[in-house]
Amino acid sequence: MEEEELKGKAKKLFSYLLVQRHSQPGCKGWELKRLAGKNYQEILKIVSIMADEANLKLVVVPDEEQKDDMDKARYVFVSKDAIGEKEGIGWMRIEEAASLAIILSQLYVKGTMESKKAIESLLLEKLPGWRIKQIIAKLTRLGYIEEDAGYIKIGWRSKVEVDRDELLTSILSKAGKEASQPS
Repeated sequence: MEEEELKGKAKKLFSYLLVQRHSQPGCKGWELKRLAGKNYQEILKIVSIMADEANLKLVVVPDEEQKDDMDKARYVFVSKDAIGEKEGIGWMRIEEAASLAIILSQLYVKGTMESKKAIESLLLEKLPGWRIKQIIAKLTRLGYIEEDAGYIKIGWRSKVEVDRDELLTSILSKAGKEASQPS
């Protein structure tokens, strides 16, 4: 394949990955394969370089059931820089972001799953029940968490966008500061 043709296909895939067509960002490998052909993995290497120049990172989220099938994996761009408070305002309210942090920290500490009732009772200490149901529904719809037979588990978007170690470190450091403060 000629270099110009590869660059053209890479630009096409880059643009395709930037535009959100469904409720979830990015797209599946089979969609990229349909656009660029069987060698789309090679073209994605060029797309990754283009993303790097735009301060983005191309992330691959494997399918839960078929982790090795790259055609079923989701490909998505994320910012290389952490998003600050000002950039994050608008798509998630503060109580939703706090609830997500609580849910994820609980899931990271307990393992991969926790019962929905346990999560709801944890959030019930700070929020009314009706609001908790709204927040869980929104976080599920956005892909940050998943509900499965009465259990909540980490969603694909949290795996991509949330730095697990940084979240837990910031929570522990905040808890350590509060414990050392005289009451």
